Amino acid sequence: MLNQEVNPPYIFLEGDFIQIIEYSYSVNATRENNGTVTIYMRNLPEINEYGYYQQILSEQITTSHPESSRKQYREPDSSYVELSWINAPSTVVARRTAQVANRVKYGPYHTTAPFPVNPMLFSVDISPFLKPEALIQADDPAIRSLAQELTAGSLCEMDAAVRILNWVQMNIRYGCPAGGAFGPDAVSTLKNRVGNCVNFANLAVALLRAAGIPSSPCSGFVADRPESAAGHAWIAVLYPENQWVEYESSYWMPTGDLVPETF
Repeated sequence: MLNQEVNPPYIFLEGDFIQIIEYSYSVNATRENNGTVTIYMRNLPEINEYGYYQQILSEQITTSHPESSRKQYREPDSSYVELSWINAPSTVVARRTAQVANRVKYGPYHTTAPFPVNPMLFSVDISPFLKPEALIQADDPAIRSLAQELTAGSLCEMDAAVRILNWVQMNIRYGCPAGGAFGPDAVSTLKNRVGNCVNFANLAVALLRAAGIPSSPCSGFVADRPESAAGHAWIAVLYPENQWVEYESSYWMPTGDLVPETF
């Protein structure tokens, strides 16, 4: 909720973010010398933590050839399905499809930080978080022009930041360029409109810095569990009242307050 009748404007954020994800992936396996094939597929977890839950609405595993056996294994930190073929064909494909509901609860969060950003309101020097870098070309003319267009009329720093993040999520397609066709930098990402989480983060930070909003890329291991080995990149914005606030800049649904989704 944005109240523009006060100066600076006052933003109050509280509520739920709910999304339904259609999830699908396949595993291909070739026959061993003894004529067998074994495929292990980890089950999607049901999660119920403070501020976050994940519910499996439907799930199915199909195979290109009928398996000889299908067994469920449940261990303290994971569960998985074992699919086995005795007299297997040369190649076997197993495919999992699922519909997953995710919910993140926010707030309350309050801010009155104005836009354009006033450096005097911060307790630290924000200049390092505004300068261009090799992969974050905040001084590029196209990036500066887009940042000005997206934030025109914004009265609050958070409002301006969310406008930029929403544009990046809605206009950049998630994918990995084949053969390294272009790099992870912000200019290439804006030009090609496709990239992975690093591309999204670099472009978002470049646009934020071009708009005068102190920000930084972040990275870590925040897949579907804190102990996951899958890496990810996201961003953080600096606010006077609450210091750094992290945002998802691509299409990841984190758990347990690790990386808040874009408001």
